[in-house]
Order: sequence, then C-alpha cells, then structure tokens
Amino acid sequence: MLGECIVAEEGMRKLLLSVLAIGLVGFASAQAPETTPPKELEELNWLLGKWKGTGSFSFGGMDLTVTSTMAVTWDGQFLKSVSTNDYGAFQSTETLFLGWDATKSQYFIYAFTNFSPMPRRETGTKQGDSVVMTSDPWDIMGQTMVSRGTMTKVDGSKIKFKLEFKAGDAWELAADMELKKE
Repeated sequence: MLGECIVAEEGMRKLLLSVLAIGLVGFASAQAPETTPPKELEELNWLLGKWKGTGSFSFGGMDLTVTSTMAVTWDGQFLKSVSTNDYGAFQSTETLFLGWDATKSQYFIYAFTNFSPMPRRETGTKQGDSVVMTSDPWDIMGQTMVSRGTMTKVDGSKIKFKLEFKAGDAWELAADMELKKE
C-alpha cells in the first residue's frame, strides 16, 4: 500500500510539473515582444540591399569626392544600415538603426559613427519617394552640428542621398551622391 501511495504521489508530481511547464510556456509566449517591423518601415523595403556610389562632399572649405558603400538589412523591428565613406585622405564608418515611433508618427534614427563619441539621433518623415531626417544637435570632430539627410528612391536600383548642415537659419549642402544597388 505504501508503494502504491509513493507511485501515485510521483505520478501527481509529474502531472503537476507538466501542467506548470505548459502554463509557463503559454505565459512566456503571450509576453513575447513583437519583433516584426511595423508597416511604416516595410514601406522602405526599397532601401534593402547593398549599395555603392560616388558623389561630392564639401565641409570646412574642403571639396572632396566621396565613394560610399552601404548595406541595409532588417534587424528585428529596425532597418540597419552599415556604411563606409572613403574621402581619399580619410574614411568614415557608420552603423545606424532606423525605426518607427508610432506615438509621434515619425521615423527615428540612432547612428553611431567613428567621427563622434556619442550617437546621433534623428527624426523625420517620408515625403513621396524620399525620407527626410533631421538630427538633434550632435558633436562631429569637436563641433556641434545639426544635420539633415534626404534619401530619395530614383528607381529600384538607384537612390540619391543629400546631406546638409544647418548654418544659422539656412541649410548648406555638404554631400550629394548617387548610389546604385549591387
């Protein structure tokens, strides 16, 4: 009789542990965060891929030719861009994450570059075939700047990028380039 009680008690423990495990899995699944991109970001699918191009860069009295490469991929709920810009005498690198802020109905970027000790934060909107992003003030090579970047879809294999810096109440063109999908 004692043996039957021990076997029955062992069976109840296994059943209880099984029910508890199933409940925890169900709870964890219900609490899992959303990892798919919002539809506002999916509208920017045209940015996905590997890009390469050249253009002009003017800053601080220097006029240079810049060659750029950029790889854009999905990273959970974000578009992730990794780029390198070769100015001949120096090179910049940047990794940025582009997301959607549903509460403000606007895009946002956090960008990390080798030219600044702190990430750059930008917000913006889609305007036709362009995404226009304006930065908060950020430090670049010892100067505090506000920048505006415009990425425009030309067609399925070509985009244009324009970078401007704020000078007083005006915007000054710093970079203008065309990138082609590889």
